[in-house]
Amino acid sequence: MLPGRMSLADGAGVWGGVWGSTPKTEGMDAHGILKAAAAGRIDVLILLGADPLVDFADRSLARRAVAGARTVISADCFLTASTRQADVVFAAAGFAETGGSTTNIEGRVTTLDQLVTPPGTARADWMIAAELASRLGSDMGPVTADSLWAELVEHSPVHAGAGAEALADPANVDGVVLAGEPASFPAPERSHVAPKGAYEWRLVVNRTLYDDGTGISHCSSSSSLAPDATVQLSAADASPVGIASGDRVTISSAHGSVSLPAVLDDSLPKGTSGAAPQPGGRRRGTVDRRGRHRLRHPGGGELMTSLILAADPLLSGEIGLDQLIVVLIKVLVAFAGLLVSVILMVWFERKLIADMQNRFGPNRAGPFGLFQTLADGMKLILKEDLIPEKADRAVFKIAPFLMLVPAFVTFTIVPVAGNFNGDNDGIVTILGEKTFMQVADPQIGILLFLAMSSVAVYGVMLAGWASGSKYPLLGSVRATAQMISYEAALGLSLAAVLLLAGSLSTNRIVDGQAGFQWNLWMTGLIPFIVFTIAGTAELNRPPFDLVEAEQEIVGGYHTEYSSFRFAMFFLAEFLNTVTMSAIIVTLFFGGPSGPDFGITGWVSDYVLPFVWFFAKVFVFLCMFVLFRATLPRLRYDQLMDLGWKVLIPLALGWFLILAGVRVAADDGLDAGAVVATGLVGVAGVAVGALLLRLSIRAGASKTAAIDSGEQR
Repeated sequence: MLPGRMSLADGAGVWGGVWGSTPKTEGMDAHGILKAAAAGRIDVLILLGADPLVDFADRSLARRAVAGARTVISADCFLTASTRQADVVFAAAGFAETGGSTTNIEGRVTTLDQLVTPPGTARADWMIAAELASRLGSDMGPVTADSLWAELVEHSPVHAGAGAEALADPANVDGVVLAGEPASFPAPERSHVAPKGAYEWRLVVNRTLYDDGTGISHCSSSSSLAPDATVQLSAADASPVGIASGDRVTISSAHGSVSLPAVLDDSLPKGTSGAAPQPGGRRRGTVDRRGRHRLRHPGGGELMTSLILAADPLLSGEIGLDQLIVVLIKVLVAFAGLLVSVILMVWFERKLIADMQNRFGPNRAGPFGLFQTLADGMKLILKEDLIPEKADRAVFKIAPFLMLVPAFVTFTIVPVAGNFNGDNDGIVTILGEKTFMQVADPQIGILLFLAMSSVAVYGVMLAGWASGSKYPLLGSVRATAQMISYEAALGLSLAAVLLLAGSLSTNRIVDGQAGFQWNLWMTGLIPFIVFTIAGTAELNRPPFDLVEAEQEIVGGYHTEYSSFRFAMFFLAEFLNTVTMSAIIVTLFFGGPSGPDFGITGWVSDYVLPFVWFFAKVFVFLCMFVLFRATLPRLRYDQLMDLGWKVLIPLALGWFLILAGVRVAADDGLDAGAVVATGLVGVAGVAVGALLLRLSIRAGASKTAAIDSGEQR
């Protein structure tokens, strides 16, 4: 956009005549700029009052951007993490230390008076830009804040009538409304339904120029300018819930809560509230504009905003029939594709193991035996359904679904295609709607995966308990202990990826690995190894299939199941194998990201990414088959020792090392200090492992001595 909210095409004729030329192509947003800098495509990265190392959501990308740019120039009011790593630093004046104008959230322009003298050589950012232009040989001539504003008013149709005289007019004390409403701040129509005292509430975080933000906390001369923190409500919203002016109300979100006095403001539209931060830096939480917020009052109901459940651009605006059709298409394709992949996985595993054992494998039903899985499924469906006499019938019927459904739900957060090269972010177009090539991209994506893996534990546990038989109960007890133990190691290894990615969104995790910045080596390989072993144990596949060890407990938790319910357990096992392979690829191998060889269009958006995704998943499917064919089953004590004495300490220790390196890098330490931090962490983990091993041996020796003494 050019000044006056003009597009490049509309403003070329206006500003081209004033400046001599205008940019020919559109620029990039903050995320695109950082990606380009991280890829080495930007020589000079200018940070104008920005601290991406702290404020940007994807901190891993921000660190790579600052490191990848040849020169980093920072203009800020105080030292920040980004400023400390800049090559050139300019002291910029803050809001209170300069004059000019400002535009509020409603598009009204007001004057901004200088209230505090800037310290030292600090200058306004536009003065810094003018001085740089002069030093580089592009003298802009005499430049003042008034001259810049006058030029904008003269040439921008939007700012017509908003000159210095209009701003100084006492009638415009609340500001001058610009021509045309800003497109980014529409005024939506809001209906208010109040069941049981609950009201729809649109929160506007009232960040005044002189609030208790970073600028005030770092500039003692401006601290007296900060107003008292309050919550502004319209009388129409406050009256139904019994809130009066001066009452304290609480705003809460997932990040915390703040308790502030209420101020009734009739100028606020119904359904809108303003909230300023807690004064004096004593905030107990922050208000997140994208989360769920509740405004509570002891004497009445509460006001509540809606919760944004996904970062998918398809769901970022109004949801209509077109969006629902796209979602339905993605759900059906994912469901059908996953079922087909399971059918092929069963055939592939039987065929590959048969080749290893010099057998034919399935070769009767269909070409190469491809239809053998379908034939087996039809046979199971047509068999008699048996329920033991002593079984808990309701729980016995529900248990298979608790194994099957989580596998389907987990797969919905996996990106299977989409171009992640450049600034594409994996966005594709389906029926004219921009979306991701995954069913959903909730901001809690990886937490959903952990939740679903926990639900699957209930399926195994309840299946064995509800059968009313001893062998299934033994299998379910084994499965519960095993899956809980290995889920701890799984979560700790996953924490290393989240620490690096800075997001729970699977799309963001894949996007951060574009350009072969795979988490496999970015996290130091250890989290991948731990995750793979723990994931195999979570799947109850060899060599961790003690829950259905046929030599010991017949069939384990599903011994008493037959017909279609047994088929559901069988299907869930292979479904979880495909899903776990896809999750591993997403977390550690960049998902569908890969080189596009300069190809553009639908091939680079759909075909090539899916080919890369399928190839990566296929490698891990082969790995799981090789595990089944080559590794002997562990004893139960070996299984638990590996989980509690090796994987959990290793994953925790490695996570602490990565966290220490991350803190050292964020604090601006040089590369040598960061490496030293990592080496100290590795040494600490090694010493801890040695001490743990020695204590285990000492305990075993003491136990053996006691046992031998009792025998004598």
